Amino acid sequence: MMHSPVEDFIIAAQIDAHYAELAEEWETMRRVDERVAKTVEEKERVKDDSKQVITALIVAGVSPAQVREMERRLDYHQEAVFEALKENSEALEQSEQRIEDMLGDAYVLEDGRRVFKSEDGVRVFDEHGQLLSAEAIDADLIEDWRPTHEVFSTERQRFVELNEQRQELIIYQNRLDQAQEQMASGNMTESDFDDLNQLLGDAPQAVREHLPSDDPSALSELSVDSARPDAAGGFVPDLTATKLFN
Repeated sequence: MMHSPVEDFIIAAQIDAHYAELAEEWETMRRVDERVAKTVEEKERVKDDSKQVITALIVAGVSPAQVREMERRLDYHQEAVFEALKENSEALEQSEQRIEDMLGDAYVLEDGRRVFKSEDGVRVFDEHGQLLSAEAIDADLIEDWRPTHEVFSTERQRFVELNEQRQELIIYQNRLDQAQEQMASGNMTESDFDDLNQLLGDAPQAVREHLPSDDPSALSELSVDSARPDAAGGFVPDLTATKLFN
């Protein structure tokens, strides 16, 4: 049966569309198969990695029970770092807002400098803590309702300490990540394992406050209270490095 050119064009288009649809289905199936194969391969690799870790540590003189305990503690410390960083971020935001509010309420000199009167009402300091002379500013010109130098400088110091704390937490988190990667690789000696124990034992105070009570590095309720002289108090961090995870 003969077809007109128009009919032949329509039939050819239908055939092309059919094969295009099939090709798309084949491509979709191929991608699914690849994902399934990759998932199976990844699961097998994880199993092999776990076996390698345990084998390596047994050879190094570390028991499987110690490995499991270390993995458990690493998870605890990672969670505690997350909580400490979240708490630190909130405190930093609040401190920064208080500083901005005080700067907004400060007495402003003609040259634009913001100044604060001391609590005794005698001295005047600029926002950088520089003492100004009586010729530069008469302390009596600054109203008593404005924030004092002591309050402002205390908040500025707290902001600095919170930033130092954040850096300490980030450093500690990086070391934990390195430790977990090394354990997963199976390339760990008994000495390395001891260094990891030391790393967890030297956890920052902000981390120790968020650890469960059964972790050896956790602070007791009494020690947490004694480490916080006031609700907003900061601290000067100890950035002592460990031998393994610098």
